[in-house]
Amino acid sequence: PFEKRHQEAEGRGQPEGVRVCSYNLLVDQFCDTEWPRKNLYGHCDPRWLAIDYRMALIGRELDGYGAGVLCLQEVEGRVYEELL
Repeated sequence: PFEKRHQEAEGRGQPEGVRVCSYNLLVDQFCDTEWPRKNLYGHCDPRWLAIDYRMALIGRELDGYGAGVLCLQEVEGRVYEELL
């Protein structure tokens, strides 16, 4: 699905401009305990909520936007160190 978003973003903006991307990473503590997994993300396979799985996808998605400025929300220290 994010490949389609990359295609849509590719044709937008000015060539001489700066692309800005804002992205919420969903802090791991909201995925890594029983209550959110049951009550918020019960529709998700627990493997999809694992931080290592999500980091691989997030890295690919953010790279594909070609943004000069990234504004990230809910970033934990480990994710910051490994992803950025």
